[in-house]
Amino acid sequence: CDQYAGRRAAGHGEPDDSLAIAPGAERLNAVHGILMSVEVHLMQRAARFALSWLLPLAFGIVTACTSLGPSESPTWTVVPVTDFTAVAGKWEGLMTRHPRPRTDDWVRVTIQEDGAYEFTSYRMIGVFSGKGTLRVTDGRLTAQSERGTATCTLHTANGKRMLRAVGVTKDGLEYSADLTPAR
Repeated sequence: CDQYAGRRAAGHGEPDDSLAIAPGAERLNAVHGILMSVEVHLMQRAARFALSWLLPLAFGIVTACTSLGPSESPTWTVVPVTDFTAVAGKWEGLMTRHPRPRTDDWVRVTIQEDGAYEFTSYRMIGVFSGKGTLRVTDGRLTAQSERGTATCTLHTANGKRMLRAVGVTKDGLEYSADLTPAR
């Protein structure tokens, strides 16, 4: 008695010999074995593909990082401000609030040669801006408004300038920013 005669007559062709001779549990074990070998083959191909990209990438990163050497932060020197011409221009940098929120804000400050300033802070909740007049006090820039006070000191290192600003609002929040000349 040929149990596959009906399948052949219906045009389904010959059955797979490896499955035809395995009745019941043996047939299930044979299917499982075939699936496992396919899975192993696919995992090996995926591993080879990943390694063909990851190893060169990791090597490149390690090589680049070791060739750069340790990154040394510059030693900033405070430079007393005697007049506004030393700081006139556009400055920008990251402004941080203390205690820190989830994100910091980008701030841009423009200082005129007469001490007038304008600032704009680009925040997650919108733009915050203001203006006022700076004073030179003991080699530092100071500002006071109805919102709070701010002090700025000029620093130099390796021929670069930085304006370090520290402010306190009337409600006690502290802000700081290291500003560099805007490009």
